[in-house]
Amino acid sequence: MRLTTRSIVARASTNAVVAAATLFVAACGGGPPQPDRMAADVARLDEILPIVEELRATDFEASAQCRNLGYARGAFGDLAQDGCERDGTEQFDAAALADHARLAEAIETSGVATDRMVVATYDAEVVLETARFHLEGAPFLDYWEYLYDPTAIEVKVDVPDQRDYTRINDDWWFVLSPDD
Repeated sequence: MRLTTRSIVARASTNAVVAAATLFVAACGGGPPQPDRMAADVARLDEILPIVEELRATDFEASAQCRNLGYARGAFGDLAQDGCERDGTEQFDAAALADHARLAEAIETSGVATDRMVVATYDAEVVLETARFHLEGAPFLDYWEYLYDPTAIEVKVDVPDQRDYTRINDDWWFVLSPDD
């Protein structure tokens, strides 16, 4: 085979396209967690719910981009991090930092691939009603979360191309939606 500039460029272009396609597929990830993994994950998340409820945490993040904790004492975060400040957020004080570390350690110890509790709601007696945990590892255009909803307070209606609910057990759901 005679190599010409044209054939070298064509081969390099083909290799670049294949490499780009491979990276795209890898970045898109696989499908949602399998049912056995979902069941194991939520069983481990059940173990941290007493801490969530004790702190009356409403949102939590311990990602590389941001650390936040909204809870009974107020909303605290690392205000020096770009994009980390939320309405009403104050800089962490010692007590909030310790409470954040306690919840972060419990989540990390659980082994569940999450670094965020997006929102949690409580009833009038301050009993945890719902909690949403964002899952890492979703494909580029998807958003995955575990929804804790033992009293079925949240209406769960699948909406094609918007939101799909998969029941894991009596208290937990897997929710798949587009990542806006």
